Amino acid sequence: MNRRDFFKTTIGMAASMALAPSLFSLESGMMLPLDDVEFSGGSDAQTLIIYLMGGMGEIIANMSNFDELKTKDAKYNDYLNIFNRTSDGEYWVEAGGEFIKEMVDDGNATIFRTCLQKDTLRAHLLNQIRNMRGNDVGYDSGMVSTLMHILSRNVSGIEQKLMPNVSFVDSNFQLLTDGGTSSALPGSLKPVSFSPTRLSNPFTRKNSAVDVYANYPMLDDLSNQMNKDAKWNPLIGQMFANREQYYSFVEKLLNSALPEGIDYRSEIKGTVRYDDFNFGNTIEAAMRILLMNPDTRVVSMATQSWDDHSNALSAHRDRGYYLFKAIKTAMDHAKAAGRENINIILFGDFGRNMMINSALGWDHGNNQNFMWFGGKKSINHLGVVGETKLTGSYGRIFTEPAEDSYTFEPYAIAATFYKLYGVKNPEILTGGRKAIGDDALGVNFVKPI
Repeated sequence: MNRRDFFKTTIGMAASMALAPSLFSLESGMMLPLDDVEFSGGSDAQTLIIYLMGGMGEIIANMSNFDELKTKDAKYNDYLNIFNRTSDGEYWVEAGGEFIKEMVDDGNATIFRTCLQKDTLRAHLLNQIRNMRGNDVGYDSGMVSTLMHILSRNVSGIEQKLMPNVSFVDSNFQLLTDGGTSSALPGSLKPVSFSPTRLSNPFTRKNSAVDVYANYPMLDDLSNQMNKDAKWNPLIGQMFANREQYYSFVEKLLNSALPEGIDYRSEIKGTVRYDDFNFGNTIEAAMRILLMNPDTRVVSMATQSWDDHSNALSAHRDRGYYLFKAIKTAMDHAKAAGRENINIILFGDFGRNMMINSALGWDHGNNQNFMWFGGKKSINHLGVVGETKLTGSYGRIFTEPAEDSYTFEPYAIAATFYKLYGVKNPEILTGGRKAIGDDALGVNFVKPI
């Protein structure tokens, strides 16, 4: 048995259901106003959240100020001349810009260029906590956990569904923080975690040194005997009883064929492919789960750090290319399956410089791109939203929203996410920040349910 992965995904779930709810009450932080949430229901949305650890430089998806940038400090022009722009001048080709452009042109993406952190606090951990929890007022619950609490209260039978909450990161990830409530999430709504490098089956017994297949009945009987009397051990027995269901689902997942035209490793002309490389592996696995299991409402993952204070040109270029290639493949995968309810959203700690520093890197900035792909069933895609201008000098040149440009704080991302699933007043969970489109933008970005 792959005991480490199995117990990581099951024992924590069982224990959370068994221990007294009072043990999970928070002594600090503010309590989520879950009793005041207005919920309409009816959404079948599924979402892959990709958190950009460290903060991606916005130049990948915003080269609108590039000509002006090149006039700011001529000594860096030799380096800036390596950038090639897409035909519309908007995206960095070598960093996946052609993939972004194609999705925007297809009406399957919205690039918000003015997601602005209004204060000047550019520390990684602080912004990860605030942005992934979707508030700066002290609610100690990650966006995904908050949604699971809302669904638990409002969607009948959600706790009996198969893996509503899936993650390719561990439970310490800020999106998954479960606090700010009087009791923890039910175990079935806690994240089921998979390896981020290669999808494998954590419920398998194939790694055992003994012939476990011949001894399944013995193992299950032993589990029932050992766990039937103690106060919380029966729940471990319950998880062992459910192991076969989870095992069978993941095996089916691993062995399912990709649709025609979607390829994994080969370079067959006319196909798009998930690369056998970090982003490709994880995004392909996430899409398999979302497409095969409508019970999964959210999958969360994180990229490697974009905190490139040196040698950013090559690091951002390569990372961006593989990320957006994988996302474009995912969108083609969803289209081939006839699914328009799957959303992919990207955001991170903050943005970065536009001008490289003396180490050929990009330092922290306050403005970032927020990107939303897919989900046409629920989303009115708007193409590129927001205009930027340059500010600062020399190696510390950043973007900020241009005068009269639409802008929002990162907490509006959480409000938009909650609205997608049927929350009618998400601003009560985000310190007053409304969902994108319910503010000065004046359009329904998220379609009414």
